Amino acid sequence: QAWQDIFYHCDQLIKSMYSVFVHEWQLAFGPARLLLVRSEEYMNVQTTGAALGKVLRFVGLPSDDAAVSALIAGRVKSGASRGTRATHARSWTMSVELRARIDAFYAPFN
Repeated sequence: QAWQDIFYHCDQLIKSMYSVFVHEWQLAFGPARLLLVRSEEYMNVQTTGAALGKVLRFVGLPSDDAAVSALIAGRVKSGASRGTRATHARSWTMSVELRARIDAFYAPFN
């Protein structure tokens, strides 16, 4: 069990460094068939709509305000149904020092 926990956390780091895989993905799928969306764009309440609109346009679906609003409404409902974990994640504020350390760590991958 202890090794499984360690692997889980290492796996999360690897997943977040996806930029090292982008070149291979572009070769496999073609650049025109690959859309990268930063999680910050999707998770930020102020930019969620723009991020969803970008995804909808990319896959050829209607991206008008009504379509984006419907997706946002579904996202909020789904997030709320997950209970306290989702609520806790939204209420936590990262310190400036921690944000700077994380930004420095991921800088080579962005």
